[in-house]
Amino acid sequence: MKMTLIHEYLMHAVYFAPRGRRRIHELGADLTQRYLSAEDLLIGVIGDAGAGKSLLIQGMFPGLELTNDDKGINVRPLSLLNHAETDNFEHHTYHIDMLFELAFSQLAVLAEAVQKALQEGCRVVVEHFELLYPVLERNAHVLVGIGEEVIVARPGMFGPFPEEIKSIVYQSLYYRKMAHSAEDITQQVLERMGVPRASDHDDVRRGFMLCLPPASPRQI
Repeated sequence: MKMTLIHEYLMHAVYFAPRGRRRIHELGADLTQRYLSAEDLLIGVIGDAGAGKSLLIQGMFPGLELTNDDKGINVRPLSLLNHAETDNFEHHTYHIDMLFELAFSQLAVLAEAVQKALQEGCRVVVEHFELLYPVLERNAHVLVGIGEEVIVARPGMFGPFPEEIKSIVYQSLYYRKMAHSAEDITQQVLERMGVPRASDHDDVRRGFMLCLPPASPRQI
């Protein structure tokens, strides 16, 4: 009952965007458990290059085949398009990176394929959803934006809309990258001073936290 209420009444939730593959995967899994239901078929993911969209998606949907070229892997032809053309959707969940696929296909063709998949009851995870929204003319069941923070929203009649999420996460990613650079530099300086490497990390707004092992009185 508790999970149903969260799904039904969620407007938006905000998390610090963690650093590192493992922590982003863990956050993605937590978001799926907390905020997604079986009826959420259209998932819009928004974020600039290097924000960690693919890692977050991997955490949210383990085993999902990503079709973009983040690691030089290009899935061609796109499964979603291929199955839409044959009207035979073999998978329950599809992934599409709009920014990548627009180099190969027309926007209207991609929108039609997504619409067909949704009509067949398939789930579609769309990276750079803000590019698809104007042609698809419908909002996602759940919007996920990643910049300095991870924003999860369940849009209603009055929003939030993809461009609103984009305006937040694209601008804030700059501060997250600065904090990561400052964290690396601080860690290197501390190591040169003989301070043991941080055993753990935590997140704060526009900053970083290093969790150092306990020091003996002699070290102090």
